[in-house]
Amino acid sequence: MNTLYFVICVAVVADLSTFSTAQVCDRLCVTRTGLKSGTDEDSISEVTCEDGKFLTGCSSYSEDSSERAGEQIKKASNGKLGCIATNGENGLGTRAYARCCKWPHMSCKYVNGNKSSTPDDGGSMAFCPDNINCFDTFVTGCSLRSPWKGLTGAKPMMPNYCLGYNENVNKGLWVSSACCSASNFNCNTKSVQTGTVEGDKAIVGCDDGWILTGCSVRNPNHPTRGAYIDDDDNCVAVNGADGKAIWAIAVCCKDTY
Repeated sequence: MNTLYFVICVAVVADLSTFSTAQVCDRLCVTRTGLKSGTDEDSISEVTCEDGKFLTGCSSYSEDSSERAGEQIKKASNGKLGCIATNGENGLGTRAYARCCKWPHMSCKYVNGNKSSTPDDGGSMAFCPDNINCFDTFVTGCSLRSPWKGLTGAKPMMPNYCLGYNENVNKGLWVSSACCSASNFNCNTKSVQTGTVEGDKAIVGCDDGWILTGCSVRNPNHPTRGAYIDDDDNCVAVNGADGKAIWAIAVCCKDTY
């Protein structure tokens, strides 16, 4: 195990899952990575959080192709709530990335948005409740799925919903929100745009004192390979084709007093 010490500690562990870790005081978030799916259509990659941690974000990344069907939070094969990524038609495999956090007094709920059926219907939106256990709620991560692929991304709209964009899917897509609350909890987004070539990466991290809870990709009218959290605790989004730039969108949270 290699451990690097900064304001934020990052650990990489070789196992069935890959971990990247961010800790501020007793607030701890880790990333767990699922095994790569098969190449058959609808083949899945899944990963769950360890006991005692909440699933605050779920994303997927297909390193060899933009033919992915996205990701969603639902029960995994072990019966626990997990991040499930699905390979698309003609895809070359995908991986699920779960962000798992242990935070004092944290509670989370997961909301599925409406079905977006055509590219001109305004997309899919998933709204968080105003509060959970009497604490204000923030969206900590967005997930997007469609059995018909063609996904161009989802955006966290602070403080309380995710918007899934439908520009290339004629049959339907759904966005979902991870909604979490805690005492004095506050979240915001950071984003960066880069690269117009297939495979180009946009990379963004949180400021000191903030912890990354979710990672999304947004690429208007343009396919993506997805998004993931790397070993340095950055949100990374990967372009799926030549011609347009992409956005990586990180959700960053902390306690405010």
